[in-house]
Amino acid sequence: MEAYTNMCCRYISLCFLILALLAASADAEEQGTVPLKVVGVDHESQAELVWVEQRGAQYDLYLSEYNNGTWQPGQLVARSKLLNVTPTIARDKDGHIWVVWSGRSGTTTDLYYSVWQNNVWSAPVKIETHLVSSLSPCLIVDQHNQLWLAWAGFDGDDDDIFFSRWNGADWDLPDRVNIDNVTPDLFPVFGIGPAGLPWIQWSGYENGGYKQLRSAWNGTSWGEPQEMTDRAVVLDGYTLEPVEAGNELQAAVAQEGKGGPSSIELPDFLTNPEQATFHVFGARKEMQALPLRDFFAE
Repeated sequence: MEAYTNMCCRYISLCFLILALLAASADAEEQGTVPLKVVGVDHESQAELVWVEQRGAQYDLYLSEYNNGTWQPGQLVARSKLLNVTPTIARDKDGHIWVVWSGRSGTTTDLYYSVWQNNVWSAPVKIETHLVSSLSPCLIVDQHNQLWLAWAGFDGDDDDIFFSRWNGADWDLPDRVNIDNVTPDLFPVFGIGPAGLPWIQWSGYENGGYKQLRSAWNGTSWGEPQEMTDRAVVLDGYTLEPVEAGNELQAAVAQEGKGGPSSIELPDFLTNPEQATFHVFGARKEMQALPLRDFFAE
């Protein structure tokens, strides 16, 4: 009975994800080229986007940086025949840019990563998670320049939240964040708490519905999950809004230096923002990588 319940919950969760992405894509097509902006970005922050574009049977992964009020042309990170989805990004203090994404091949969905260093992207490398499915990765760099990775992994029985850390040569063996249960735990996001230690928040299925659960790293392990009232992107003060009449970009630039929050308009060449991750660095806020799908799912 537990296995049947878990199978149903997982099916519902995967259907929810697919329907949410399809609905968001349909909304984007219906709206045409209506521009969107991320509001609540600290005026000191720098930003970049990472996303996937499908070209026939090929999936191209791109990165664009936001410099001096302008989005730079997309830079090709990786090209693959795999069904690539849900990319995430982080920058370490050595200037390396890390991108992790999910790629589906056959019956498994695996994690891959590429690193920008010495002015070139490394060839994609598969992360050995030993899981059937690994989706929705999220990256963060803490105050000690430690790179953290979290994702939703399916081990054949249920979905749980897993994490790993870069040890300087490879990713550590995955470990579970939440208590092993028989219901889905999905969509993790990272933040940095007041003590400089990371926290993870995710959607956990309990008592017939999804709840927002958050666990903080205490220096040696993940603490007891606490139920939150809202999704982390909302708690951290970011919103995704249509650009109103007038030059929003000039208004955002004019507000720089005043100490208040600003906004950054998404580039018009980003046709499917719900499949992109918006990354801020040099920010005062807790979160660094913001999966834009979260805004569409609200």
